[in-house]
Amino acid sequence: DLCASGQGRRLVERWDDATVAWSHRALAVGAVHVLPVVDVVEEFSCHAFLWSSGEVSLGQHVLQSVTGGAWRAAVPRREQIDALNRVRDQVIARLRSFGYFGPVGVDGFLWRDAEEAEHVAAGTDVNARYTMSMGAAFAEVPLESCAV
Repeated sequence: DLCASGQGRRLVERWDDATVAWSHRALAVGAVHVLPVVDVVEEFSCHAFLWSSGEVSLGQHVLQSVTGGAWRAAVPRREQIDALNRVRDQVIARLRSFGYFGPVGVDGFLWRDAEEAEHVAAGTDVNARYTMSMGAAFAEVPLESCAV
């Protein structure tokens, strides 16, 4: 399965009887994606388009505005995030091995731990489809510079 849905979320602070019951129902339907709750500083993504010719167009990294787990907006991010580029390149290679061509987006976030140190979580979501942020990723990219 190459996709996941944002539906059916459950945010919990502890494993209680209601969460156990929810998890049994959720697992009966399919896979469950579990993430720790962290102090997210910013959310971002990078995008590419894999052409059937073998060329790849790379978009700019974007900052995403997300509220309550729902995407709100995206704007180009000035700096590239190396860890996100590495994951993007791995995803592109894997999708190519499947014979895939089309759009792809790779998400990540910057988070702060209890000691105030910041960390990058790259590749938290991979979308082999058009995403809401893709327009912002390619908005300022001249077409002649897309093929790499």
